[in-house]
Amino acid sequence: MIRGNTPKNVVEEKKYLNDESVKNAAGGYYEKNGLRYYSYYGVDGSLCTGCQACGSVCPTQCISFSPFASIDDDVCVQCESCADACPTNAIGWKTRTEKIEE
Repeated sequence: MIRGNTPKNVVEEKKYLNDESVKNAAGGYYEKNGLRYYSYYGVDGSLCTGCQACGSVCPTQCISFSPFASIDDDVCVQCESCADACPTNAIGWKTRTEKIEE
């Protein structure tokens, strides 16, 4: 789900999902120019205050605190309830890249 407050780089990366060079998009990543891109929902530790507002609204209880929020990617359904509840906008789309080993 792409919303109006989604960072521009994520919107740009999402457009590649329609590119014919994209592989395995359903598996949670896509490949382009020798790199594998993973998009996930995450917490910016520099913005998180540990207030736990996100954890109180999470329907899957995938957020733990120690002392700041951390999202379990295996359980998260990316409903964005936590991002809507976060007073500091610390939660949103993140991207991780890795070089494809041939």
